[in-house]
Amino acid sequence: MLKKKLTKTNFEFNYRLFIVLYIFIYLLACSNYQEDNRAADLNKTIMCPVCPSETIDQSQNILAVQMRSIVEEKVEQGWSDDQIKNFFIERYGASVVSTPPKSGVDLIAWIVPPAVLVITIIGLYIFLKSIKNSENLDD
Repeated sequence: MLKKKLTKTNFEFNYRLFIVLYIFIYLLACSNYQEDNRAADLNKTIMCPVCPSETIDQSQNILAVQMRSIVEEKVEQGWSDDQIKNFFIERYGASVVSTPPKSGVDLIAWIVPPAVLVITIIGLYIFLKSIKNSENLDD
């Protein structure tokens, strides 16, 4: 009887230990996965200064490879995305970021396309309405 109880207690202890270790390993893997994804996402937003129109994620240039490793190091050190981008902007200029900053003269790049789209839709509406009105007058 004592042996059965001891065996059952060992099994329950081992089972609980397994569950705790499994959860711990899972959480550890998730945190590494998030860091890897963050580094990969940042690599897609930083342009290679040597290769025209390529991000460091796409480029096979030696400088791009070095920049990717710097991004991974900075992510592991706990730097934020903005800190990492500013790190590269300080060294290579604002053109190293694939999206223009939302301030100063570069704000035009964010305002003009939607404004042109809205103006075009309004102009098309007015044009079609004037055509319809001219057809009604002819009848």
